[in-house]
Amino acid sequence: MTEAMVEVDRRALVTDHQGLVRAIAHKISRKLPRNLELDDLVAYGMVGLVEASQRFDPGGGARFSSYAYYRIQGSIYDGLRKFGWLNRSEYAHVRAERGASDYLTYESDRNAAVLGDDKRTLDEQVQGSADVIANLVTVFVTSLEGIEGFEPSHEGGEKIHSQVEKRQMVGIVREVMDDMKDEDRAIILGFYFEDRTLKELGEDMGISKSWMSRKHAQAIGRLRQMLEKRLNDTTLVIGSR
Repeated sequence: MTEAMVEVDRRALVTDHQGLVRAIAHKISRKLPRNLELDDLVAYGMVGLVEASQRFDPGGGARFSSYAYYRIQGSIYDGLRKFGWLNRSEYAHVRAERGASDYLTYESDRNAAVLGDDKRTLDEQVQGSADVIANLVTVFVTSLEGIEGFEPSHEGGEKIHSQVEKRQMVGIVREVMDDMKDEDRAIILGFYFEDRTLKELGEDMGISKSWMSRKHAQAIGRLRQMLEKRLNDTTLVIGSR
């Protein structure tokens, strides 16, 4: 296939999937303040679509829409972060979504690499899925730390209990992070507490965004394991109740 044909195909990917960008933007907009314009979210998402079209390998066996989904979503969250549309409390929730999106981008790439050649047993595949879910829970737990003025509500005992538990989790995350390796701690701090992107962190370390995505996923996995070990005494395990 010639370079020109590849270029035409990649332009077609962008043209044919603009509806996907709008659908993702509309889904995200429902969680955000009403003063945010849908067209702004679409513009941020288009950046991710173009990036996905440039990086997509059709020989990998994955559908482009699946490959592009989390990149579009992550690009919208990065746009919200970059242009400061949200207050800190609102952005804490967006940061959790962004972390999950970047983690799932890595998982999507990893799964595409072994598509049709997965030699794991059924039990291993089930355990792999459980690990992904537990790591996503860790992403959301870690993101709670960024919510300023996080105080228990007095609107009902169950809600108070839930928020007190979350505050306890925030404290445990802080303690566990002190015991992490320097590189893992730098990634978690930079991404979740300093509002930096994986691309920016990768530039600091002299590595690509895709390699930083892998390091982020590994750091989250190790953080989850450390949290589970720390929480064993309280019988609370990440990803289960």
